[in-house]
Amino acid sequence: MKKTRFLTKEEKAQGGKHLDQFQLLNGMGFSFLGDTPVYLLAIMFGATNVQLGYISSALFMSGIVIPMLPRLLAGKNIVQVMSTAWLIRGLVCLGYLLLFFLQGQPAVYLILLLYTSFSILRTVGVIMYRPVLRMITTNNNRGEIVGRVTFISQVASIFSKTVSFIVTAVEQLSGITGIIGLQMGGVIVNTFAAFRVRKIPCRETIEYRKGRGMLVQLKDSFRSKEMRRVLILQWLFTSVTVLLGLTIPFLRNRTGLSTSGVFLYSMGLTLGTIFSAMLVRTFADSIGSKPLMIVGSIISTVLILCWAAAPETLPWFVYFVLGFLVIFMINTNNMLISRLVIKYMPEKEAVGFSSMVNFIIAIISLILGVAGGRLIDFGPDGSAVLLNQYSWTFLLAAGLSMLSFVFTLRVSDSSSLSGKDAASIMLSVYGLRAYMNISRLQKIEDPVRKRTVLLSIGSNRNDVATSEIKRMMFSPFSPEKGEMIRGLFDRPRPSLLPLLLKDASDVGSYTRNDSVFSLGAFPGKETETLLVSLLDCRDAIIRSSAAKSLGRIGHTASLDRVREYFAGETDIRCLMNYFIALKNMDAEGAYLLELFSTRWVGKPVSFRQSLYALNAEFMHFAPELSHLFQLCNSRKGSGMRDFLDETRDHPDFLAAHQDLIGWFDDDEFSPIIDFCRRVLIGHQPESYRARIKESIINRIEVPVLNGNPAGSSDEHMYEIDYDDLLAIFYFTYHVVKTE
Repeated sequence: MKKTRFLTKEEKAQGGKHLDQFQLLNGMGFSFLGDTPVYLLAIMFGATNVQLGYISSALFMSGIVIPMLPRLLAGKNIVQVMSTAWLIRGLVCLGYLLLFFLQGQPAVYLILLLYTSFSILRTVGVIMYRPVLRMITTNNNRGEIVGRVTFISQVASIFSKTVSFIVTAVEQLSGITGIIGLQMGGVIVNTFAAFRVRKIPCRETIEYRKGRGMLVQLKDSFRSKEMRRVLILQWLFTSVTVLLGLTIPFLRNRTGLSTSGVFLYSMGLTLGTIFSAMLVRTFADSIGSKPLMIVGSIISTVLILCWAAAPETLPWFVYFVLGFLVIFMINTNNMLISRLVIKYMPEKEAVGFSSMVNFIIAIISLILGVAGGRLIDFGPDGSAVLLNQYSWTFLLAAGLSMLSFVFTLRVSDSSSLSGKDAASIMLSVYGLRAYMNISRLQKIEDPVRKRTVLLSIGSNRNDVATSEIKRMMFSPFSPEKGEMIRGLFDRPRPSLLPLLLKDASDVGSYTRNDSVFSLGAFPGKETETLLVSLLDCRDAIIRSSAAKSLGRIGHTASLDRVREYFAGETDIRCLMNYFIALKNMDAEGAYLLELFSTRWVGKPVSFRQSLYALNAEFMHFAPELSHLFQLCNSRKGSGMRDFLDETRDHPDFLAAHQDLIGWFDDDEFSPIIDFCRRVLIGHQPESYRARIKESIINRIEVPVLNGNPAGSSDEHMYEIDYDDLLAIFYFTYHVVKTE
């Protein structure tokens, strides 16, 4: 079958793998070749503030020379163009070796020329990067992958910056020799990265349509209100990034930070980028870009104002903390807006669109780079208490950041949560825990661990957990759906009642019985009306579950119908449901007359044990009868001696203690039954205990058809087995002990 230009799932996975490898190498290469070593070289050769501002903008302003890129490269494979651009940008950096032979402004101009060429070629690659990224991602995982590849790149950058710090910490290598040596290492790593990106599967080519120049594409993009706001935000966030790049020359020139100290500072910036990538990877796809950008824009503005107000005499670690925080927020905003730009990017002419975006960025960056450098010249002299020479530049950045906040409020992002829902995740420990558990749930395969996470989600009262349960309830089939619905009985969520009612009335739902069960925790007219109607259901288990839930919500009008169904029922699950229903509906406890009914004669042991244990649990008797049965099922007679010891707090049981031990050890049923009859007849309990007494008496005095006289040993052996005897003795004790 002929393949389309769109990649298969397997090809996307392969492309993601190669992109990760590329970013690992690229992170190291760019750290050696990027702005930090270039700033240091320029400062060493006496660059002016305007020239330093130009360097800050060069990575972005280089796009100004590529408006003809789609026409020149039309028909070329996108990945091949990106790989070639990456390869050449590294080779250009070999020109830094000429700095060993130059001094002063000629050296500065060479640095500017080489860095501009490097930036132009990088921009060519970046223009291809977004279409490649869109090619190997989907709307559901784009934020995760953007965050992941950024994380990988920055972790690699930490390694290379650590190497740079160690090298330049050596006095003999702290100057030009050390920096240029590191750059040559960057050339080598960058070459490997170029060949790695070439392996990404790609059948897309650069498209160019005559008459579709940048101005036309800009005009088309601005026709869409959503696209217009997204692009303006992209340009604003980039502008802030350009101006904040000047923190490095600020620290080197104004605070006297050493070369190795600058590399250490840049490591802190990289850590900020890593944490921002982790934030975007974790939350962007579920929360969406808009809520995070709103918060990010506000915090960025405050942090940049701190830079503007910071005096030049502050301790170095204060600048390091400010740098970490501000780069964390700025890069978070950049990745989030990049996610939206990729989302809105047209299917066709993706390269042309990307070129247009970067062309505008280039113009803005050039203007702001020069303006930012010029503002430094006019800035305070650094002697003020709360200002520094770079304050006007940083104030400009703060203003642009505030403007980005205004535009973020107006962005329409259908995939984003509302501000309230986003806040319930980010500003609440329970919301954050619910979100993390939901994310884990999708990746866990072990059923035990999955159940643990489900219980955690079900017990979380945050709106995030409620939304996830609601999402599961919309699914026609989900392994977790029934578990979540049953959990609503213990932790009712009123907002989900309409879905429960719908599922409980749906004859085609496989979780119908679970919903009927959970409705027992939602008293109200709607619930009662539906449950009463389900008493006519032909499905016995649904009918009995409806009766049970009616009892739990306090409904008593259907007591006679429930008694009628109970009298004719034989299925253990339904009987247990009816017992629960009658326990809640029947205030007089008449249902307890059926506790030791002859209806149960001949039923399996597990059947009878279940009914006896259920009713003992109703009364909160201790020790639990179910525990005694559990012990006896593992080994007959196990646990009986301990129980008999506990019964000694009643005079009748104390007097017969040794006899009872012997009778149980020897399986002598008749004397035990006679003992129970004698004890019960001698006491007149009240309330439900009187009903239990009557049920026991009726059971042990029932005549049999084999002709044996009432009370004979043969009769009891025929009618009552060990499990019945244990239950009769257990309930006898509890009937009389609290009289």
